[in-house]
Amino acid sequence: VVLFITVVITLSRAAKTIAQREKTDKVLEEEKSRAQKYLDVAGVMLAVIDADQKVTLINKKGCEILGYSDENEIIGKNWVDNFIPERIRAEVKTVFAKLITGEDCLLEYYENPVLTKDGNERIIAWHNAILRDETGKITGTLSSGEDITERKQGETALCESEGKFKSLSQEFNALLNAIPDTLLLLSPDMKVIWVNDGAAIGLGKSISELTGQSCYHLWHNRNAPCDVCPVKKSFRTGEMENTIISSPDGRLWDLRAVPIKDAEGKVISVIEVTRDITEHRKLEAQLQQSQKMEAVGTLTGGIAHDFNNILTAIIGYCNILKMKLQENSPLMGY
Repeated sequence: VVLFITVVITLSRAAKTIAQREKTDKVLEEEKSRAQKYLDVAGVMLAVIDADQKVTLINKKGCEILGYSDENEIIGKNWVDNFIPERIRAEVKTVFAKLITGEDCLLEYYENPVLTKDGNERIIAWHNAILRDETGKITGTLSSGEDITERKQGETALCESEGKFKSLSQEFNALLNAIPDTLLLLSPDMKVIWVNDGAAIGLGKSISELTGQSCYHLWHNRNAPCDVCPVKKSFRTGEMENTIISSPDGRLWDLRAVPIKDAEGKVISVIEVTRDITEHRKLEAQLQQSQKMEAVGTLTGGIAHDFNNILTAIIGYCNILKMKLQENSPLMGY
């Protein structure tokens, strides 16, 4: 009886232990399932990698980024050997080794490409945390990774675009500065936004001294816009305007105003191009005078030729008459 009771008690305890263990396993499984659900709703890759560099946990987003349909295809694999491009494996192993030894200098941020199932690469920005057991020993890392591939591609494209724009801008500025004409970019309140070297040289000032000043004050020493101002008219009409003005020193200037419009068609600024045409007009006047003299010469030559034809006939007949007269004829003198 005592033996029977002892066996019953032992079996009872064993059954209770098994039941508790099954209950514990069930609780652990439920906790794991709940934790997995929490991880799967995250918008970034979450992965746990143990000290041997093996993946022990990964969320749905991580599978999606790596191109796998199920986490079981990833869990248990060596992270570096299977998901890191060969050219940087040594570097990543070094970084991981530092993390495992507790160097937290790389916990904040780290970037590296990862290999997807189809062999392509995605660039991931990592934030890492080390994991420890109950004794404080480091057992692995918990890492969150954001796929920044498109952002990196955009940054690269932007850098290339900025480089091309900078080069184009330098070439364009060099071209504008090589033009001897005065070039200005004016705001709606007639303030100078940009000028070329020609404008600065013409006024004997630096570009910085001209920028932000009123054009009518700089060029005409006025406190208000000129009465006849093509720039002001161009702001009003939205069309290119042109006029010729004279300065107090007697020089003539061809002034053109070209509007710059925004996407809605509103004039936001005007380019003013001013050219000294004094010598050009003098040459035009000289050319016109030369053409007049040439025309007079042509007319005179034509008249002389026609008159010469008449004189030739007259002289010819006079010679015939002279031959018919006697030497002592009183008409010989005529």
